[in-house]
Amino acid sequence: MSNSQNNPQQVIEHFFRQEWSRVVSTLTIKFGSQNLTIVEDAVQEALEKAMRAWGYGKVPENPGGWIYNAAKNRVIDVLRKAHNFTEKTPSVVHFYGSSDTHSKPEVFFDTEIKDEQLRMIFALCDPVLSDEQQLMLTLKILCGLGVREIASALLKKNETVAKALTRAKVKFQSEVKSLEIPEGVELENRLDNVMRVLYLLFNEGYSVTEGEELINLDLMTEAMRLGQMLVSHKNTASAEVHSLMALMYFQASRFDARHDSDGNLLTLEHQDRTKWDDKLISIGFQYLAAADGMRQAPGYYFIQAAIASVHCEVSDYALTNWSKLLNFYNHLQASFPTPMGALNRIVAFQMVHGDKAALKELKGLENESAVTSHYLYFAIRGNLLEKLGDLEKAKKSYALALENTSNSSQRRFFKDKLLKI
Repeated sequence: MSNSQNNPQQVIEHFFRQEWSRVVSTLTIKFGSQNLTIVEDAVQEALEKAMRAWGYGKVPENPGGWIYNAAKNRVIDVLRKAHNFTEKTPSVVHFYGSSDTHSKPEVFFDTEIKDEQLRMIFALCDPVLSDEQQLMLTLKILCGLGVREIASALLKKNETVAKALTRAKVKFQSEVKSLEIPEGVELENRLDNVMRVLYLLFNEGYSVTEGEELINLDLMTEAMRLGQMLVSHKNTASAEVHSLMALMYFQASRFDARHDSDGNLLTLEHQDRTKWDDKLISIGFQYLAAADGMRQAPGYYFIQAAIASVHCEVSDYALTNWSKLLNFYNHLQASFPTPMGALNRIVAFQMVHGDKAALKELKGLENESAVTSHYLYFAIRGNLLEKLGDLEKAKKSYALALENTSNSSQRRFFKDKLLKI
């Protein structure tokens, strides 16, 4: 613990990503959905209190437990004052009665899924909430993502997400009466949204929306950890869950190769594939084979994993089977059409049919606002124009790519592009 004790700020930041959801989930489950805002405020207050206290002294051996108890006691204080809490719910007060912030919290669940975060994810996917509300609340409450990160993940404007989150939280607190894990068919019906949440969480970690770092390993690891719980549970270990795990392992295998020693972004073409993690790739292929063995029609995550696997099959960029990739992308768009799927397909299309044909194909996406506000659209367009020799238009596209990303590593990449043209 010596390093963490000497760096309270690092402990707080690590806790915010790794433990925030556990504490918020546990306290919301215990105190009820109607008290979500009180719980969130209490956890935030506990974090601030910890920063002040630990900045002048030794970080406790169990910082998560310390903050858990501090937040719990604050919730009790607020509820006692606001709702005559002691008289109305004596059993809960008895359970949480201690104000000793150094005691180790004990949490007991009777459900088959033991992890509080996973339990809360399924609870947040209550059908009383719209699909979008389920996603936004899960990304905000459980994953600790900010408004800007959620907006990027859902391809929406920041103001739109902020207002939608407020409405979703009000609805959750007023209409979601139970935070219990559903069973049987109802659990299976909610699984699609849970998988999408993990997919968005992993993607945000794989390509961070804003800040200095290109990759947030904590977010990627958290998505994979929760996915592992899904794939290990008898009621949720579907072909698509296995496929999602395969996709995440394939993508995570490139972690050390996606940037140089100075933190600069490296595209797939320029990555040192000896730095790709063979162990993670092997696990990815195991999950993909397991999904394929379940004999179901290829789902969204299965096709995505198949696309990622094509890159992992070869040791050199020049050996990439672009025709195979384009076939997978065509299948993905035919079965699960999305604007971003169409955009990602352009690169494979370019490698098979050439730059001029690809630019024409890209023009077909000009009316897709979700695409034309994304930095990747302008990056691809700039690359195509550069290769076709239209350098002035290429510069404008790279400038727009720069304008539409807040990630420092990506911004350096596009600035360098502009300097070299």
